[in-house]
Amino acid sequence: MYAGSLFTSFNMMREKGGSQAAQEGQHVFCGPWVHGSSLPPVTGALNFGPAATGLMAATQERQLAFFDRYVKGQDVEIPAVRYFVMGLNEWRDSDAWPLPETSWQRYFLSSGGSANTAAGDGLLTPDAPGSQSPDRYHYDPMDPVPTVGGRSLGGKLTPGPFDQSQVEKR
Repeated sequence: MYAGSLFTSFNMMREKGGSQAAQEGQHVFCGPWVHGSSLPPVTGALNFGPAATGLMAATQERQLAFFDRYVKGQDVEIPAVRYFVMGLNEWRDSDAWPLPETSWQRYFLSSGGSANTAAGDGLLTPDAPGSQSPDRYHYDPMDPVPTVGGRSLGGKLTPGPFDQSQVEKR
């Protein structure tokens, strides 16, 4: 399950679950891995450091705690949300998602009409768009844009984040 639908399902069950136990029994565990991989701390070209080491053991520990609480009825404390902060490379817990301290911002894509390359004039700005010129690019299906990886499910490429700057110079 991908992060967007994972958190949507989590929140919908907490709001509309069929019983109080179902609503309160929702938990999310979201970390720096790609689908079906047990390779952290390295994902793609990024190394998430020591906090991501032993991920399989941490996952199993969390699953066992969940079963101890909800199947065996043991008094086990499990945070509602456990998530990995990329960049800081650390795990954190929360009672809700989005995080209660989230400060929502609205941003818009903007340009002077030449945002069609990595060296273009595109901006991410809090200002709503005005009467900018439209951006244009030429798409040739016989010459598709390559990638150096990043795919999550299947394929021949290594999944995960990679530097795409050479591709963007195309």
